[in-house]
Amino acid sequence: MESRGAIRYPLQLPATFSWDGERGIVRHGEGCTRNISEKGVFVDAAICPPIGSSVELHFSLPALQD
Repeated sequence: MESRGAIRYPLQLPATFSWDGERGIVRHGEGCTRNISEKGVFVDAAICPPIGSSVELHFSLPALQD
């Protein structure tokens, strides 16, 4: 049984992200979203920020069809 507090929507979109690394150097990564909810986003990526990092995430939702 799913016990998460928000509905997850399966969306695969390109995403970029950044965080402050060691010595204040901004690090960057890119990946692809797997699912999105109002409480978070699952991103598949080759590199990941350390646990507890504040992450800035960018992705674009496709336009809605009429």
